[in-house]
Amino acid sequence: MTASYYETGRNWSADNGADFNDWEILSYRLPWVRWAEQQGWYNRNDASFTGITEQEAFHRYYQSIGYGDILPDGSFRWEDKQKEILGRNSRHHTTYFYYEDADGEIARQDFDLDNYNRYLADPRNPDLKLFGYWDVPEEKDGGIDRLYPSYDVLGNFQVDIVPWWHERNTRYAQIEAAFSSQLK
Repeated sequence: MTASYYETGRNWSADNGADFNDWEILSYRLPWVRWAEQQGWYNRNDASFTGITEQEAFHRYYQSIGYGDILPDGSFRWEDKQKEILGRNSRHHTTYFYYEDADGEIARQDFDLDNYNRYLADPRNPDLKLFGYWDVPEEKDGGIDRLYPSYDVLGNFQVDIVPWWHERNTRYAQIEAAFSSQLK
């Protein structure tokens, strides 16, 4: 008797193989990048900064709108926790977001692809509410959905994890068993 099976594994990824929760994409749709472009520091065509670093432009923008101060060592002190969360959520286009947890600490909520797939199968399941974008602050300019806006296949919320690819590996296994008897 022979029994065999195929086992397929998938690796979902993008950005030259980076996990999609590690994406950090810049675009002129982020308010601080648009401001840096107006100052002549950011070139939209090649996504480069001139005469200033990305970090400096980010800090200068948030200082200019009263979210905090640039310290002598170049670091940034946020005015308060809510402004820091808004700033962090608008730093890059990402699939994750920051929020204030029950202990009052700033925490990161990663996008969970497995729960997203379960949501697609059962969108009314209340257990799947906080895995991604339902509870994202409205002010989050850095959502990946703001980079390439489109709706999920059920049309309930905006998310677009592109450009993406997946790597599929299939393993074949076979077991052979022989049974014999010496009954007379």
